[in-house]
Amino acid sequence: FGGDDARFGAKRNGHIHQGQDITAASGTPIVAPRTGFISWRAYQAEGAGFYLVLHADDERDYVFMHLKNGTLLVDKGDGVTAGQQIAAVGNSGSSDGPHLHFEIWPDGWYSSKKSKPIDPLPDLLAKNKELGEQLKLVHEALNWTLAVVVAIHVAAALRHHFVDRDDVLKRMLPFVHPRPKG
Repeated sequence: FGGDDARFGAKRNGHIHQGQDITAASGTPIVAPRTGFISWRAYQAEGAGFYLVLHADDERDYVFMHLKNGTLLVDKGDGVTAGQQIAAVGNSGSSDGPHLHFEIWPDGWYSSKKSKPIDPLPDLLAKNKELGEQLKLVHEALNWTLAVVVAIHVAAALRHHFVDRDDVLKRMLPFVHPRPKG
């Protein structure tokens, strides 16, 4: 998710970084992390560039900045579902290269003087952990399937060797029973 300067709380020229920068190729799809509605859509030339604010079903606001011009697929007030593409990574506003600036505001985006963003990295890592756990389950299922297939093949080879008395096992394992030269 980027280096130390991309992290929440990093010191910036005149301010503290309020989100997590995620480096990605320009045009990489950005999807809604949760169901909700777009509460803000705007452009800030000397800052966020093209940006969106999603008010989600968990009552938090998710902010997406530096979006690519022409890729915003939603308008203010539009409802969105989790996983729906809403825009694409860009380099708009004050940006040194294509990336997504991502913020989470538990009490609403600038909804009051007490409203402040939180570090989004734990949420991002938790999503990766969930995906990792799902992939681990798939991997384990494939390992068991492979083990069963190997066991069936070994049983078939042993049957050929001990019951049918043919040389299939010798052909499968030439290093165990080398063929005579000549």
